[in-house]
Amino acid sequence: MRLTISTTYPSAKIKTHLPEARIKQKIIQVKIDRNTPLVEIDQRQSYGELGLGGYAEFNTKIREKNFQEALAGIARLAQEGDEVMNRAGLF
Repeated sequence: MRLTISTTYPSAKIKTHLPEARIKQKIIQVKIDRNTPLVEIDQRQSYGELGLGGYAEFNTKIREKNFQEALAGIARLAQEGDEVMNRAGLF
């Protein structure tokens, strides 16, 4: 009687795959609209009061002065006409 032992090493057929990763990334676009405040300083009146105004201020002053002189002339003529009528006794 003979005793024989035969051994075989276990083997397993394992197939593995490396993991795959698919990453989709959208590029983000940022748009910033900004409106800066508009500061406007109108110094025409202050320059006009100092006598440094432009043509518009100068024209306005001359026009107003001439208008007042014309009204004074009309008033003077009307007053003289009234005096003539009073002296003549017609008024």
